[in-house]
Amino acid sequence: MLRDFERHLCVEWIEKFNQSNLQSNERFAESLIRGRSNKGIGELRIRNELKEHQISEEIVAAAMSELSIDWFELAVKVFKKICGYPCYRF
Repeated sequence: MLRDFERHLCVEWIEKFNQSNLQSNERFAESLIRGRSNKGIGELRIRNELKEHQISEEIVAAAMSELSIDWFELAVKVFKKICGYPCYRF
């Protein structure tokens, strides 16, 4: 179903949302990183998904460091879930 919106009105509302902090690339990045990592998805895949959403590398790096996820520990949990036995650290 196609909707006929006037472009200038859409741009105007998006700008209002940005000014009111209702639309934020930073919050979107943090939310996506948190949600995907909780599902066991790794850092590179998450970075690529954020790149597809045209989120800047600076925002991605800031969100990644703020959330400080232990990617190795996440990989160990996913390995254990898939294989059924623990992966031992070396």
